[in-house]
Order: sequence, then structure tokens, then C-alpha cells
Amino acid sequence: MVADDWVPEVGMERTPPTSMKNFSACLVFGLGMTTAAWAATPVTMTFDLLASDFSDYSSYTENGLTLASTAGGTQRFYASGVIGNTAATIYQYDGDLLQLTANTPLFDLNSVDFTEFATDTTALVTASTGASETVSTIGTVTFGAGFQHASWVRFTFGTSSSADPYYTIDNIKATQVPEPATWGSIAGVALGAWALQRRRNR
Repeated sequence: MVADDWVPEVGMERTPPTSMKNFSACLVFGLGMTTAAWAATPVTMTFDLLASDFSDYSSYTENGLTLASTAGGTQRFYASGVIGNTAATIYQYDGDLLQLTANTPLFDLNSVDFTEFATDTTALVTASTGASETVSTIGTVTFGAGFQHASWVRFTFGTSSSADPYYTIDNIKATQVPEPATWGSIAGVALGAWALQRRRNR
């Protein structure tokens, strides 16, 4: 460790010992790795781990995302497709909703693939932020700013004239939002690296 009153000899470069250089480098590396871990890389719920076609589910978790019935155990969606390439078909059940959450308090909903609709059926997607989106056509729907920093997103029905209303979703993409404590840790590492670099340059 270098004392505060350390003075280099004449003609000697004022450079802290290698140990301090290495410590500073480790801090900077740690900051980079921590920040990279929280980079805006979406996770995807593919539903490909669902057991088999037409198996009923009330809850499903994949890649830190959970889709679950708000009725507590009511079977609310079933797997459609073949094993390893399945989607989730949501059917109407009075008084029940399907709710998407993440393993962080907040997340951004990026996009959802809607692959099938019953006749004259629309999907209604709402968020804890107050945002809502009605979907009635097959394709990938990208969700905007209103679906960012949501604590939950719910999938239910808008309108339907079908006797058996349903729609199918796949590939839910979302980005988890770091908790304030995580950002505090990142800031602390950055401050430590800055302090060491400043001392080094004095």
C-alpha cells in the first residue's frame, strides 16, 4: 500500500506499485462484467418445455419469466403443437386472468408472437403501468414504452363471438430491469475505480 506522503525519487516516474494497478484493473473489470450482465438482452419464454399437446397448465416458468393463473390453480392454458415446439393456447375462463411476471420486480415487455385466434376473437394485453393493447391479427406484436418497467402483464380477452374463444401466443420476449440495489452496487464499484485512478494520476 502506498502512503499518502509517498514521493518518488528524482527522475523516478510517479507510479503506484503493481499491486495497486492490479487492484484498480480488477475493479474496472468487475464493473464491466456487472454492467454487461444487465445489458439490454431480452429473455424469451418459448413454451418449448411444455410437456405435450393439449396438456393443461395453470403456471409455467422459463428463463426467469412466469406465466400463471391469477385464480390460484385453475387450469388456464394448454400446450399446442408438438413436444419441443409448443405454444400456449389461452382459453376464456370467467373471473380468471393469465399474468406474466419476472424474477425481478420490474421488466419490459418487448414482443409476443400471436399465432392463432378463434373466430372474431381479440386478445387484450394490459400492464401494471396502465397501458393496454388489443390484438386481433396473427403476427409478432412489439410493445412500446407503456409496457416498460411493469411489475406484471396480463393476457385476457377483448371481444369474441366464438362459442369457444381462444388465442395462441408464443415467444414472449422481455427484459428484466435491475433492482435499485444492483445499480447501487454498480455505482459503488465505479466510484472505487474512479478514486483509485484519480489517486494514481496525482
